[in-house]
Amino acid sequence: TTAAELAAVSQAVQDGTTFEGKVIKIMNDIDLLGRNWIPIGMSKVSDSAQEGSVFADKLFMGSIDGQGHTISNLVVNEFICGGLGLVGQMRADGSYIKNLNIVSADIANNSYNNLRWSGALVGYINGEGDNGVTIENCSVKNVHIGRDFDAINFANGGLIGYISSCNVTVKDCKVEDAIICNIGSYCNGALIGKVYMGKTINIEGCSTKDVLTYNSLDGQTPEAALDWSYSMGNGWLIGNIFNYGDGASLHINISNCNWNGVADWDNINGANGESLLEVAQNVMGKCFPYIGSYDRYQTQKSVITVDGETVFSNGSIAN
Repeated sequence: TTAAELAAVSQAVQDGTTFEGKVIKIMNDIDLLGRNWIPIGMSKVSDSAQEGSVFADKLFMGSIDGQGHTISNLVVNEFICGGLGLVGQMRADGSYIKNLNIVSADIANNSYNNLRWSGALVGYINGEGDNGVTIENCSVKNVHIGRDFDAINFANGGLIGYISSCNVTVKDCKVEDAIICNIGSYCNGALIGKVYMGKTINIEGCSTKDVLTYNSLDGQTPEAALDWSYSMGNGWLIGNIFNYGDGASLHINISNCNWNGVADWDNINGANGESLLEVAQNVMGKCFPYIGSYDRYQTQKSVITVDGETVFSNGSIAN
């Protein structure tokens, strides 16, 4: 019911409690007061070379029912690898987060370290079996992810940073009034930053509104960064998909989703004078603007549908 009690859950996960099979219920609105939040499930690994340790470290395996309440003034400012958000790292094992709102969040990325995934609700979701994660009826409003121009996150999303090797359903969720930025060739998505490896991802009835996603070079302004962001994986729902390995079979189903973005793609010119909207549509076809980019040579077994229409299959896009 209080910020202190929620922080105690985070500390318990740091101490080794996974909360597997348990449900954390939020009984009141909670104001975190802008104090640095330790994510529920946060890796203590600081070296990006220890990738396997990051994946296995300090995972939250429980569920959260927000019961319609709001968590406000969330600030995460950590120099570690792994997931950053209200929940840092979550294992897909039939768990869920539902009926929870986040208002006013600042998820900073303060070091050159590309093994980092940031989302206001969940930084990183992974799993191995068929049991997945459901994120339902959750909203994020007034969020800033990737505050600094001189820092790197592997993937940023307004709601979820990174989904790896598991089934996930995201239903009736909203992201509104957000700035999501990164540097170089790393990806941003208004809802989900990146989806990696083959499983099934269902996105149903979700919306994004007034979300600016962009990549920059050192010192660039958002306006200048938009001049090349389209090619770096900026999507109104998912920033990037990457299906690695011959045995992987990734299915993404998008239905009844909508967006209203900040960036005026049609009036921003690319290198050859064409609008970035035209460039992005030529590259991504009907996948854009739902998905910002995909890996061309490792997506042969990926299938993407939008409202029942197949827009990507066998490595080819539908125009």
